[in-house]
Formats: sequence, C-alpha cells, structure tokens
Amino acid sequence: MHKLRLVFVCVGLATSFTAIASEAMASDARANESVALFKSFCVATAGDKARALSVLGEGNALARRLPEAVTTAMFGKSGGVAWALSSPSQAQLLLAYNPMGICEVRIAEADEAAMIEQFHALTTSLSTRSSSNSGQPEKRRQGNANLTYETFNYEVGGQKALLAITTSDQRVGEQQHVITFSFVS
Repeated sequence: MHKLRLVFVCVGLATSFTAIASEAMASDARANESVALFKSFCVATAGDKARALSVLGEGNALARRLPEAVTTAMFGKSGGVAWALSSPSQAQLLLAYNPMGICEVRIAEADEAAMIEQFHALTTSLSTRSSSNSGQPEKRRQGNANLTYETFNYEVGGQKALLAITTSDQRVGEQQHVITFSFVS
C-alpha cells in the first residue's frame, strides 16, 4: 500500500510540473514582444512604413537597418526596407516592409503555442472594432517541420486587411514564425 501511495504522489508531482512547464511556455516573452512589435508597426499603422522610418530610421541601439542590397535580395526587387531587432527577452526579430505593401515580422525562435495564443489575442481585440472573420488553420509539413498557417480578415478605413501567421514547431531557415499584414481585394 505504501508503494502504491508513493506512485500516486510521484505521478501527481510529474503532472504538476508538466502543467507548470506548459504554462511557462505559453507565456513566452519572445512571443509577447513579437506580436507587440507587429501590432505597433504593422497593425496600428495599417502597414505603412512611415512610423518605422521615423522611429527606427537608419538604426539605433535596438534595431539595425539592413542594407538596400540585402532587402532587394530578400524581396526579389528594390523598394523594401527592413530592420533586425533584438527584444528585451532576446527575441531575434526582423521587421520588414516589402515593395508590394506587405508588413511582416519574422521571429527567429519562440514557443509555437505562445505565438498562436498572442496572435489570437490580437485578432480577438481587432474583431470587436469591425466586421471580421478567421480562416481555419491549415497544417502541412516542410522537411522535418510541422507548419500551421492561419488568417484573419477585418476592415480598416473601408479596406479589407489580412493578417496571417505561419508558425512552426522548429526553425525553418532563419526563422520559426512569420506574421504579415496586407490589404486584399
């Protein structure tokens, strides 16, 4: 009986530690800061790069502007602008505005569940302001990585905006997650 009670105590402790670890991962500060950056520089500005240019300019202690040759290679054409940033929690981020009018934040690494949770919190806050809808998550594999893609549409100044997030259970190239803002017709 004593051994059986010990097994139940051990199983209970393991379950508690697993729950605590899951909660800690869901509150990954890198995910919080990534979505906050996206909200400030992509959503709040309706994808306009003017705010980023005035705040980040050619670069500062927090952000390094990428050379035009790099952004041209990245987007396949000239006219884009991007900054490499490191957040207070050491999240490695890329804020970019491509020549086609898409604002994006690329996240090198953060907990996938926390990224999805933060994206849903953002879309929930936006859905109270105007008509909106969310697309069903789509899942696929790329190499050894499991990717999830989700979209959210809402109205901004009479135009239809599209937010999209692609998350992965591991890094794919230079990033693990990407969030985009664009206008669609």
